[in-house]
Amino acid sequence: MKNEKISVVIPMYNTAAYIEECLLSVQCQTYEHFECLIVDDGSADSSAEIVSAFASQDARFRLIRQEHAGVSGAICNGIQKASGQWLYFLDSDDWIDAEELEHLYLLLDDHQCDMVASNYVIEAGHSEVCSIVRFNGLVEKKDYSRLFYHQLLCNERYSGIVCGNTRGGKLVRKSIAQENMYLQEGMVFAEDAILMLGILCDCERVYADLNHAGYHYRKHHNSSMHTYGFAYAAHRAAYAQKLRELFAKKNLAGNALVEQNYSRFELYNILGSLNSIGFDMRALEHSDPETYKWMQQTIETLSHLDMKTLGKRNVLLLWMLKHEMFSVLTVLYGVNRFLRYTLKLSK
Repeated sequence: MKNEKISVVIPMYNTAAYIEECLLSVQCQTYEHFECLIVDDGSADSSAEIVSAFASQDARFRLIRQEHAGVSGAICNGIQKASGQWLYFLDSDDWIDAEELEHLYLLLDDHQCDMVASNYVIEAGHSEVCSIVRFNGLVEKKDYSRLFYHQLLCNERYSGIVCGNTRGGKLVRKSIAQENMYLQEGMVFAEDAILMLGILCDCERVYADLNHAGYHYRKHHNSSMHTYGFAYAAHRAAYAQKLRELFAKKNLAGNALVEQNYSRFELYNILGSLNSIGFDMRALEHSDPETYKWMQQTIETLSHLDMKTLGKRNVLLLWMLKHEMFSVLTVLYGVNRFLRYTLKLSK
């Protein structure tokens, strides 16, 4: 094993209640050749003081302060200041198992790849493994079209990219992350997904371990992903448009499989946005005309695609969306939530 340095990057904002547990989980790693950069995004609580005291006892930990710029700015700051060849991202209210870095690095070293991806554990009063990785083993870039592009953004079961749409549970080459930092600029929703997607597209070899989950995601009411409403719909629209820019940059625009998958993504993205505002299209038109206009244009574009592109089920959903059958869609979403909740209880 080469024993290369890993830079653990932790964006932090007002997490005084959790940051010490997070840092302790990094400190006890069995892989000891690491640095830990905690980027304080202008916290107003005692988070920075806790980190400062911790860092004074362990030189591998370093506090970086910045004015409040959002998690994207904190991540970019951490990437720029990292001295390791490899990056591991960890949110300040989460924690990792003691063998996490060693396990991922051994896979990376054995398979000579640019990224290692794994699943994570959701902690919400009980522990539940979230299986977001959709393949197992090594995949090379020449096989992306056959294995990835048909489900790059979503499939019938999941949303997010094929190796998961979160930063957690992955070890990535720093140089590739640096080249893709720009993708996060101005993003307040899915900034982690757009970054990881850009990294995935630039990796020559990716290894995924379906059976490993050493990252613990703390799910609580302050989590940013649980903020809904009209702003949420606007952020999702911005994400969809940002993806278009990414495909152009990565020379994927026009790829038949990518375009097909993106069309399905757009449909689910609109449905998810409308569901978050109770399918109140008129209220959206009044509150945010730009997002409303984008939705209408996208629905019209999708309506001209053939059934093979979207699939029978999605064509039906699109038809209901175009004809504003919002009461039916509301019921369908409610039934879907009920079935998913029932399935969880039965496990």
